[in-house]
Amino acid sequence: MTARKPGLSRRQHVELGEKLQATRDEVLRAVTLLSNVYPVASRQVRAAETTLRKFDELRSALDDVSARELPGDLWSPTIYYGANREQRAAWLAANPLDDEPGGA
Repeated sequence: MTARKPGLSRRQHVELGEKLQATRDEVLRAVTLLSNVYPVASRQVRAAETTLRKFDELRSALDDVSARELPGDLWSPTIYYGANREQRAAWLAANPLDDEPGGA
């Protein structure tokens, strides 16, 4: 039998979510730039679009696991999806971060 791994703490989910959102925004800017200067079917545009889709798949998977790991009010869609800074700050103020794995 394999030991169950503890998962990310709420703080780790929030910090990772912020980094992934910022990186996704940069990849989206790259997709837009490349699409405007190269043919849509070019290798570089397709690679950039694939990267963007993979980021979205990763955020979706992490959003799903955070919803399972974090109880009730400690979970929010703002963890992995584009809340503006004010929404994120308000939610974090109402729900201070913990340091326990799995949000416990």
